[in-house]
Amino acid sequence: LQARGFLLCLCSRNEEPDVRSVFVRRCAEMPLKLDEHIVGMRANWRPKSENIASLAHDLCLGLDTFVFVDDNPAECAEVQAHCPGVAVLQMPSSVEAIPAFLHNAWCFDAPLRAGRSAKAPTK
Repeated sequence: LQARGFLLCLCSRNEEPDVRSVFVRRCAEMPLKLDEHIVGMRANWRPKSENIASLAHDLCLGLDTFVFVDDNPAECAEVQAHCPGVAVLQMPSSVEAIPAFLHNAWCFDAPLRAGRSAKAPTK
């Protein structure tokens, strides 16, 4: 995705040091590297919708440019309810089904369409 122009962000309901330590401890088995692939991270106990809005502000992007992927239906519903414009995808529960799910997700098919572009930061 990064090679096709997508920016990858991470929202986690955990303590940030704990999230960072997982990337360090499991680096050999994780295809994504925190410092190489992730452009923004929010690891805290705030609602994920607030963290996405914060990332959008920091990156000067509209919410309509974000795709939120999570395996928790409650998290998906919370983001869908509070972040209009964000495409929300619920990950399948079967680990084996995840690659096909991501491969077939419409929002990753092509670069962003007109109307889904960067916006100027608000002050």
